[in-house]
Amino acid sequence: MIVHPSLPGGYVIFCDDIRHELNGKETFVGTYKSVMFINGTLPTTLPKLCMVIVYREEPDSLEPSTVKVFMPGDDDDTPSAIFELSPQADMIPPPSDEFMMRETHFMFEVPCVIIKEEGRIRVRAYRGDDEIRLGSMAVSLNPQ
Repeated sequence: MIVHPSLPGGYVIFCDDIRHELNGKETFVGTYKSVMFINGTLPTTLPKLCMVIVYREEPDSLEPSTVKVFMPGDDDDTPSAIFELSPQADMIPPPSDEFMMRETHFMFEVPCVIIKEEGRIRVRAYRGDDEIRLGSMAVSLNPQ
């Protein structure tokens, strides 16, 4: 049985840097798993934080979507970043009838990121009344 992902959906890769290769490939450096451990005390400033955000939806959807990034300490009304997605302009059409979804991905590179407190970095997409959870990563002091 073939199981298709639920749509809309997506995922996020959190990393320290993204290298753009001459052949068009990207290399993700310092990729995080589920937790970013901070050495020292909070608040702290990271030299850079990068996110690769992938958003997928039905190929015939015409509803615009908004992607929001929440840093630890942000409340639901004040995200640290907001991106608007227009379905026709940003999405790649499905390559065939067999694979029925469109997707877009973008790289979000932020220098001098201030981490104020422990918590979660959350990335959400909003389409109409729906909240689509694309990814999150815990931020915690290193227990050493």
